[in-house]
Amino acid sequence: MYFILCEVFGNSVTIGKEVLKIRTISVSGKQLKLKNRIYLTLLKILSIIFWPISATVFLINGFTIEDGLCYTKTVEKQYHLLN
Repeated sequence: MYFILCEVFGNSVTIGKEVLKIRTISVSGKQLKLKNRIYLTLLKILSIIFWPISATVFLINGFTIEDGLCYTKTVEKQYHLLN
């Protein structure tokens, strides 16, 4: 429930993403639409349930199952200084 609430009301910002200063974007570099963020979250929940498989896929491929299926990637947040 936490992840879904963060996706819908927090614009994909979770405590972990804030601490690590990361965000999830599409592989083309665009922001994710709400529909895509919810789909990604549902897959994330499944990957947590089946974590041994998810961890193995991540260690072999270098990306998560949900990122592969949703064509997303995790990047560092970019901060812009105001002039």
